[in-house]
This record gives sequence, structure tokens and C-alpha cells, in this order.
Amino acid sequence: MKKLTLLIFLLIPFASAEISITEIMYNPDGDDNNKEYIEVYSDKELDNYSIEDLSSLDYLEKINNFTSNFSLIVEEGFNFSGVSANIYSVGATIGNNLNNDKDSIVLRNPEGNIVDAISYSKEIGGEGQSLCIDKKKIISECVPTPGYSNLDVVYSIRINEFLPNPSGEDDALMPAGEWVELYNYGNF
Repeated sequence: MKKLTLLIFLLIPFASAEISITEIMYNPDGDDNNKEYIEVYSDKELDNYSIEDLSSLDYLEKINNFTSNFSLIVEEGFNFSGVSANIYSVGATIGNNLNNDKDSIVLRNPEGNIVDAISYSKEIGGEGQSLCIDKKKIISECVPTPGYSNLDVVYSIRINEFLPNPSGEDDALMPAGEWVELYNYGNF
């Protein structure tokens, strides 16, 4: 019986943690200071992990705990109110700031092993847009979704009602004149 138990144990695959960089905000609207972030999907805590760019390495310090598999790596002073994710700070800047032309980001576990890495350039993304990274490591420009799955974002806005040709002047003040009513039944 002991041999059978051992054999069954060896056939059961070991569970491994899934950790991946899923979104990068490297060039927010306006001033980049305290607005850049890196989103990480992880089924484990990221305490004592490090993040580095082409110039600098920083250690993650948890500053907000939330029951989520998403974590944001942010600069101190980042406004994370309304974000449903774990928040890790790295100090004044992420690396040597996330470069707007090109950069590489490396996430390391406490032992120093690389768990994920990604490089980007200004050809993808732009001011106010994030870079979303899928499971195959394909990078695409996307609307920022800090703390939320990039795949689950559904833009749920529809034209609910409109008046294209009112009696009277088209540009009359409300409630007369032309108008369009939009209804947002989504979260964004």
C-alpha cells in the first residue's frame, strides 16, 4: 500500500504560482509623477519581490491590502483610492522612472530569480494609454484598467435615445434642440 500511495503522490503535478506583468502605465496624461504603475497578476503575495528597469532596482513594500489577485506597483504619492488591488510602493519612482521612449521591466522573486520580464517602446501606447500584456506576452495599447483584468473590460455604453430633428431650432438650449442620451450599464 505504501508503494501505491507514493506513486499516486508522484503523479500529482505540483502547483506553481502564476505571476505575470499584465499592464504598464508608463506615460500617463500630463505629468508622469505619481501616476505611473505596473499591474501584476499573482496568486501569491509579492512581499520582498523586486522590480527593475534599465537603470535601477527597487524592492516592493505593501502599503494596501485587498483581496485580489491583482497588485499595482506604484510610486509613493500615487492615488490608489477606488483601486481594487493590492498596492506595493517602491519609493519615489519605479526604477529610474518608466521611460517614455523604451524600457525593460524585470520582476524578481525574493531569491533573485526572474519571474517575469517585458520590454516596450513608444511605438505601442501613448500618452494616457496603458500597455496590456496577455498570457502569450503580446503587448497592445489599451484603456487603463488598474486592478482589473484587461480581458474583462466591456465597454457597455449604448445610445439609449436621441432627438435628431426637434420642432424649432436644432441648437436651442435644453430641453429643446437636438440631443443624444447615452446609457452606461458597465463599470467603466
